[in-house]
Amino acid sequence: MMKSVHQYSNMVRAAERSNRRRRRAATRRPGYVLVVVLGLSVVAFATGVAFIESQGTVLPEAVNRMAAVRARYMAESGIELAMHYLMYPPKSVAMGDYWPGAAQQRIDSTEDYFTVIVQKDESVEGQYTILCKGAALYYDGEVRGTHSIRATVLVPPSDTISISQAYLAGDRAIIDSGVVIDGDMHVNENIWAFGVCSGNVSAVYSVIWSNPSPPASITQNADSVPVPPANISAYPSYVIKDNTCTALVYSAGVITPANAVAINSALDAQTNNPGRIVYANTSSLRIYGGAQINGTIVIDGSVEFDGSGTTNIVAVDRYPALVSTGTVSVEADSHYVGLTGTVLCGDFDMESRADCRVALSGALVTSAMPGISGVDGLGSYFYATWHEDRSKYYDLTKTGDSRPVTILSWEENY
Repeated sequence: MMKSVHQYSNMVRAAERSNRRRRRAATRRPGYVLVVVLGLSVVAFATGVAFIESQGTVLPEAVNRMAAVRARYMAESGIELAMHYLMYPPKSVAMGDYWPGAAQQRIDSTEDYFTVIVQKDESVEGQYTILCKGAALYYDGEVRGTHSIRATVLVPPSDTISISQAYLAGDRAIIDSGVVIDGDMHVNENIWAFGVCSGNVSAVYSVIWSNPSPPASITQNADSVPVPPANISAYPSYVIKDNTCTALVYSAGVITPANAVAINSALDAQTNNPGRIVYANTSSLRIYGGAQINGTIVIDGSVEFDGSGTTNIVAVDRYPALVSTGTVSVEADSHYVGLTGTVLCGDFDMESRADCRVALSGALVTSAMPGISGVDGLGSYFYATWHEDRSKYYDLTKTGDSRPVTILSWEENY
């Protein structure tokens, strides 16, 4: 009996101890929950702060990266523009010169720009160094990105000769009172002028302008301008865009209106003479009034326009109208000569003939003095009008080279 009581007491005490442990555990549980909640809150707060900080860093990085890409795009565009202008110079570039570059050029609707400088290599023909720096701007005008490129390029010889003057003389020139130049004029010697010029007049030495109507400007002691030679030997067999072509050989020495009809028919029948070139293999060529020639006359000698009437020589686009190593002259009164295309000759002499008119559209190039003379006959005039397209013609010594610009070196952010 005593043992049972003792066992019962132990059981009661064990139950009480268990109840006390459960009550203590129940009392401690809210503390654990609070610690867990606080821990999760700290983690969430830290994650949010890190996200905000990362977003604050990513946005400027994205802006800078985009600006860098735009700056490189502008720099590459400047290099491409320079290479294009080295092959096809703009109108502002004088004959024999090259495009030197430009500052702060824009190519789209943004304010981004590039500055490009072109430098010619003095020792290697056709080699240039192009320096270009592109800049990308932020919306507030601040420069956010820059990129620079330095390229060395090799430019093949141009296949086109472009003359920027209505009259270009390689020797001294005397301009008679009946001469009218509609465009610029340059002489690589002295000028003594009685005629009229609407453009700018320049000479390597002195200019004496005796006409009361002055030109737009007069420049003495000017730089020499390269005068393209006749290059007669390039015409009998010539090359256009890697295709070999053959001129029509003419040996009669005289072109009458009937001869001109036969020449045009023969040119029409030729399939390998796109320039419609007539090569006269005689020392002189006499062309009579009434002749109409649709093509180019080339002769290693002189050309004489004889008889009354109208003679027209109309060249194919990008070909000269008349190429002569000697004197081109008018030998009869009442003769009208129309020349559509550039004329290259020794000199042009109207020999004081009366009632004669020469009208040239393109450019006149003379290599010998006195240039344009004998335009003092009663009612006689010589009109030379510069025409942008007609003053350009293929350089038949170079058209076989159809290479593009070659990039020799390329360095970025130098």
